[in-house]
Formats: sequence, structure tokens, C-alpha cells
Amino acid sequence: MYQFIDLPFGRVGAFPLCVGIGLLVLVLLVLYGCSRSGLSSFQVNERLVPALPFCLLFGVVFAGFSDTLFHDGFQAVLHHPFGRGVNYFGWLFGCVIFLFVFGRLSRISATALLEVFVPACLPAQAIGRIGCFLGGCCYGMPVDPAWGVVYPEGSLPFSVYGSVPLFPVQLYEAGWLFIVFVIVLTVVRQEHRAGVSLMAMGVGRFALEFLRGDSRGDMLFCTSLSPAQCLSIVLFAFGMLVSMYSVRKA
Repeated sequence: MYQFIDLPFGRVGAFPLCVGIGLLVLVLLVLYGCSRSGLSSFQVNERLVPALPFCLLFGVVFAGFSDTLFHDGFQAVLHHPFGRGVNYFGWLFGCVIFLFVFGRLSRISATALLEVFVPACLPAQAIGRIGCFLGGCCYGMPVDPAWGVVYPEGSLPFSVYGSVPLFPVQLYEAGWLFIVFVIVLTVVRQEHRAGVSLMAMGVGRFALEFLRGDSRGDMLFCTSLSPAQCLSIVLFAFGMLVSMYSVRKA
């Protein structure tokens, strides 16, 4: 595990570095996908490219508000809207909502935008999960040494479990996302790519949450499952709706 990485310009945290790389990969894949999706150069260069940073920013804002709302209620949102930080699923929901609205207003096919954007989130999130592993967050539960990793002294997992081998759940999720990305691009039909990607993200996170060893918290309306599992169910259902919507518009 490497919580910090030394670069020519200084030392940076492994997690924020991986998040930055993931976002760069996301943007490059979106631009590449747009060039092959039938969108005109005007739609891409004059409309989508200027709007893409706002899409990513809206996702951050939506994630901050929604995470606080689901955990602490409406009053907490009014006083400390980002008290819970930002979670990936909330960010993804925010970006998808932005693209739906943006597509309507700019007269660009919302399905075409989602077919390009959502699959590109798969490798981006996978890289972010590698950052989680390197940084020591989102760690797994204690497991047999043959399947686990021991985090070094000074890391968050070590402060909780010590030298106990923990399941590298972050790497398994990263592997799952990379595999889904390849399958989506090579097997899944164009009009189903966004929906299948969303459903696969939900399935993978829901299953792997059972192997998490960190504090998962709870949500106001769901205490039997972790917050991420509750959102995974919503994400799966949302993916089904997106897939059906895409087919109708095809």
C-alpha cells in the first residue's frame, strides 16, 4: 500500500491521484465515444465539451446534498449540506440527471449522451477503487491470510484491525468494473450499454458490500442494509429504466 506517491513536483496522496487519473480517463473516453456515436462536431465541440465540466461539478453537488439528506435528514442539508462528503453513486446519479436535462435543452439525444458517458464511468471508477486500496479506505473484513492483505502501521485499517489480513475488496470491485467495461463494449448492443453498465455497477457493489470491514453507517429509511447497498438497488432499477427508455427512443 502506498498512501503517498512521490512525483517530480512533490508528494501527492495515492487516492486523489487515482481519482484525478480516473476523471481524465472518463473525459477522454467520453470525447472518443462521442466521435463514434453519430453526434456532429458542432454538438460535441460547441455544446457538450463546454458543458462537461458543469456535469461533473453538478454530480459533486448532488452527491453532497443527497448523501447528507439520506443519512441525516432535511434539516441537516440546510445547515451542513456537505457534512457527509461525496459518494460515487450520488455523483453518478447527479451526472446522469444533468445529461438528461442537458440533452433536452440542447436538443441532443439524451440516450446518445448516456451511452457514451455511463460506460466510461466503469474504468474511471475502477481506477478510483485502486486509489482506495492504496490509500487504505473502503477496506475489507478480516479473512484467511491466503486471500488477504496486511496494511502497514499508520494506515486506517491498521488502526482498526492491526496486523490482521483483510480482504482486498477494493481490488475485486476494480476488477469487476474493468471486466464489465470490456463486456459492455464488445458484447452489449449500443442502446443497452448505459443501462447494463448501471445495473452491473449496482450488482457488483451490492455483493461486495458484504465483504467490507469498515464502518458502513446507516440511512434514515434503511437499517438492514448498508447505505451503498440501498443505493445499489436504486441504481439497478435506474439502469433498467434507462435501458427501457433507450430502447423506446432507438
